[in-house]
Amino acid sequence: VLFRSIGASYAIPNKYFITESYYSFIRTTFDDASISEDDFDGDFTYEIRRPGQLNLGLAIDDIAGFSASGSVEFVNYKNTEVILTSDPDLSFEDVSVLREEEDLIRREIDQDYNSVINFKAGAKYLTESGYEVRGGFSVLPGRSNRFSADRTLLSVGLGVPLSRDVYLDVTTQYSQWDDRSIVYEYFDDVAGQVRNESISESISQLNVLVGLKFRF
Repeated sequence: VLFRSIGASYAIPNKYFITESYYSFIRTTFDDASISEDDFDGDFTYEIRRPGQLNLGLAIDDIAGFSASGSVEFVNYKNTEVILTSDPDLSFEDVSVLREEEDLIRREIDQDYNSVINFKAGAKYLTESGYEVRGGFSVLPGRSNRFSADRTLLSVGLGVPLSRDVYLDVTTQYSQWDDRSIVYEYFDDVAGQVRNESISESISQLNVLVGLKFRF
């Protein structure tokens, strides 16, 4: 059976509604042995709007046991939004301050985020005796233009028929990417600018999955 297909889809933007609860307690002991204590707690609600995603794909199935597929995904991360003023209980003063924070975050997203095109491809070969060999790779560009965080994934799989209804499946996946985390930020009075301390790391990950598949 020879089958070719091509398709497209669009994932609409979606929102995350997040509520963070916090609690802080401080105790101060003075030289005269007196103690002062204070605490506060509360909740903060905000929204994160993720951008939509356009997908295009092509698949070719069962050409002398060979099948392959590929897809591209377009995501404009500049359309990410952070909404801090969704809580209806906020006061007018709080809304005014948070509006300024929203504008600052919006400018940072527009400056720091990219439009990316993810690429994924895979192939499979099925022998007449039921053995299956699979391979695939993905290239996922980083969303930030401040540092390189492109991610590469490679996978190899093997399916072995142990009997007519039992299959052994082994899959190995390797991924590699660079990452950076900002520990803290501070304002440098001498230079008159905001500085930060960050941690950069190169990550390699290897996953091996072994399973049995039963047909009933």
